Amino acid sequence: MTPAYINTLLLVIGLLTVIGTGLLAGALLTEACVLVPYWKNMSPGEFLRLHHTMSSSLFRYFAPLTIAGTSLPILCSATTFLMKTGHDPASLIQGACGVGILIFYFGFFRNANLSFANQDNPTKAARTLGIWARLHLMRTGVAIVGFIAAIVAYSS
Repeated sequence: MTPAYINTLLLVIGLLTVIGTGLLAGALLTEACVLVPYWKNMSPGEFLRLHHTMSSSLFRYFAPLTIAGTSLPILCSATTFLMKTGHDPASLIQGACGVGILIFYFGFFRNANLSFANQDNPTKAARTLGIWARLHLMRTGVAIVGFIAAIVAYSS
């Protein structure tokens, strides 16, 4: 039998996970539907100039959301796995999605964002932005699946 404080802890972590993954998924979806089309309609030179002025603001906005939206589902999945008998598939899925988003970030987005900040080659920037946009849609899909899994895990 699981002590009451453990169940309360799991509920709190689960609720924070739903909030964190929801905020991240919503922010990524907004970026995909609003900012990315705007950036792609700009000339590459304009995009680079805008990126130089906005990159620090975007980082300050997305960094805490990404940290919360990836670390909380991993923590929730791990605590559920360690403290409960049986394995909740939704909890495992939310944790896997958190790891997946981190892989996207460290595997591509970190370097791509830095290259936009340090780049003066508009042709290369346009190619990179095209790849960035496609991978961002995939990352957004993973975040939405993670959010849905967090809701299902919290509800069960």
